[in-house]
Amino acid sequence: MGLTDIDDKIINKANKDEKPFTEIAKKYEVEFLQDMNKLNILSPSYITRVSDHIPQIIQYIQTIQQKDLTYPTDDGSVYFDVIKYGRYGYFRPYVKDEDYKGFKKHSSDFALWKGAKLDEPFWESPWGKGRPGWHIECSAMASGIFGSNFDVHSGGVDLKFPHHENEIAQSQAHYNCHQWVNYWIHTGYLHLKGDENKMSKSLKNVVGISDLLENYTADQFRMMCLLTAYRHYLEYSEDVMTKTSTNLNQILNCLNLCDIYVKGQLHCKSIDEVQLQKRINDCRVSFKKHLANDFDTTKAFDDMFELVKFLNSSLSKIEQEDDHIRCPATVAAASLFIKSTLTKLGFDLANQMSSSKGGDMLLLNKAMDNLVDLRLTVRKFCLDPPAQIFTEPLENKKLEKKRRKEVFSPLLKKCDTAREDLKSVNISIKDLGNDSSWLIEKK
Repeated sequence: MGLTDIDDKIINKANKDEKPFTEIAKKYEVEFLQDMNKLNILSPSYITRVSDHIPQIIQYIQTIQQKDLTYPTDDGSVYFDVIKYGRYGYFRPYVKDEDYKGFKKHSSDFALWKGAKLDEPFWESPWGKGRPGWHIECSAMASGIFGSNFDVHSGGVDLKFPHHENEIAQSQAHYNCHQWVNYWIHTGYLHLKGDENKMSKSLKNVVGISDLLENYTADQFRMMCLLTAYRHYLEYSEDVMTKTSTNLNQILNCLNLCDIYVKGQLHCKSIDEVQLQKRINDCRVSFKKHLANDFDTTKAFDDMFELVKFLNSSLSKIEQEDDHIRCPATVAAASLFIKSTLTKLGFDLANQMSSSKGGDMLLLNKAMDNLVDLRLTVRKFCLDPPAQIFTEPLENKKLEKKRRKEVFSPLLKKCDTAREDLKSVNISIKDLGNDSSWLIEKK
């Protein structure tokens, strides 16, 4: 991953705060990496910084210069000549501006090296004091890792032109090749509801990662991103996050049902094992097919939600045990497929039931287990009380049933109230006939 630690914004901030640009850049870098860690995003294998690669960037420019594709300007800068290059316009057809009158030869020419200005950091070079242009930094650093060709280059849709266009031109000129990158991935803007502008600190329309995680989990935000095609603009709002949270909870509840079914704690109707196995295989194939089609995560998750819906329906509870045919192995296979797929996509499923393995969470688990057991005992007693507690049994069974209901109704209501109270703090209790389970639902 390339980090630009020297640009106009950083320089302006450094001059305003009267601090070295390296200090400003390092502060932003640390904040960025901390935020990525909070979102459970894998750390990059390599981090390249512009200030660490000045010699390589200068050498990269010199190679292009040797091909007679550059020219100097009076301010000590070096520009790339798009007309001499002859292949400019990969993402957007090039149309020469015949009316252009400026210090450059052509309006689309771009700086490879910028001559030094007052109050700006600089480095010595064959062209005098200065600093790298924005586009050349990325080409030189990426080429230093991957060489003359690599598979995937990504960035926001706003970088497609002119930044990535210029990267292609200078890199293919440098290597005298026709394909520097095999695949380009350009993501759409993230924007607030009612604001079509992308989130930007300069526009002050951003939601910080720490602020986001005060209300939602990293997995909920990840799900929001995956439920929208990466090329599309993505609206961030409370409504969108609420819907996303509901979708994720459907999956988590399904996995919880699968778990307690496999353990023998859930008694449900007979499951069509052949149909379930077919749905698992179909979903596995279609999920990969959709990802292979330009990472179409939207359709991939549509298919997964169909599998989840089928599982939730199949695992519907019944009140009494019966001689139903069980298929724990197939249900476990479905659960494993869903879990492994979500884990590969970066979801932290191990952290869904508990946010910590420390003492506080262990105490919560113990307390919840005791509470659920107590509630289950009371509930079962109320639903099926021993006959001897009534000193005067009635011959009329309907009247006796009515009397029992009247006697124990307050306790059953209290059990329901306890369940609803816990639900308000995102703890869900599920009554499963002769057993009960609990789950922490993410908001």
